Amino acid sequence: MIEPGPGKLPQFKTEEEEIRFWDENDPADWIEGPADVIVRLKRRPTKLVTVRVDEDLYEDLRATAKRHNLPYQRLLRELVRQALTALKAEEHRSKLRAKARVPRSEG
Repeated sequence: MIEPGPGKLPQFKTEEEEIRFWDENDPADWIEGPADVIVRLKRRPTKLVTVRVDEDLYEDLRATAKRHNLPYQRLLRELVRQALTALKAEEHRSKLRAKARVPRSEG
């Protein structure tokens, strides 16, 4: 393992290897430059969440991620994001349908 420091970045064999590296390392440890450049490189804060899944689901997730050249955690985050977006859209459509069904009183 290369010790962190400006100008000491490892040579990456694949894009996946580079993505995994930046997922696991803080750019501030490896890049020398103005603080505003480093701030732009930092990701939004994340929250560590532990989710228990059965072994078959875990293996399927890892195999699918590998086929798509992604770390499985990234694929899982994206799948959760997509599912939540779809669920919110369905909730919104349901509210709109419910509003359309409410009879208006004549006065």
